[in-house]
Amino acid sequence: MSEEKKDEPYKSPHERRLEKHEEKSEEALKQQGKKPKTKKKGSKFLTYLIIALIGATAFQFLFPVKNPDQQVNGSVVSPSPTTGWESLSRPIIGDNWTADYSVYLCGEKQSTFPQSEDIGVSTYGDGKIHIYPNKPEQTGQSANLGRFFQSVGKKFSETELLDKKNGDLCSNTNQTGKVKLLVNGQENTQFRNYVPRDGDKIDFRFE
Repeated sequence: MSEEKKDEPYKSPHERRLEKHEEKSEEALKQQGKKPKTKKKGSKFLTYLIIALIGATAFQFLFPVKNPDQQVNGSVVSPSPTTGWESLSRPIIGDNWTADYSVYLCGEKQSTFPQSEDIGVSTYGDGKIHIYPNKPEQTGQSANLGRFFQSVGKKFSETELLDKKNGDLCSNTNQTGKVKLLVNGQENTQFRNYVPRDGDKIDFRFE
């Protein structure tokens, strides 16, 4: 027995028949001028890549990355208000938002309200509305302008602002006035139900 046959691994008769069949097929293709078919080397890699992408997407969906609170001058600042379903529950306990406000009667700017009662939406007498719920009943849609005016002890609705009512005469213009709510320069019809958002600029007007 030759050295080559000794080193050659044992093959079953079935394996030898398959090899002869493949050799005949390749020979036939060569005679026809065609290249024998080869296995696609990249097929397994492509399959693994697709599986990895699907796994990464599923992980990101199941475990979304939460935006951490930012720190400004050592103080924790809550993330900006969001839209959609989450916005219905904001602000929540732990949020600390501020909105600038001004009050105008017949075109004349009024003094800011003094520091008011802390009921989740109040003022420090600084011309700002502070929205920082401390209890569940002060969160979400309850943290509205109605609660702010309850805090300062003043009147505000779609028909009334402080001591003015729709239809009252403005002596400086000799014209009747009407209550308006402007949020960031745009007229808003929610009045007492509007929930101030962080960074809002709110005007209460009778004109």
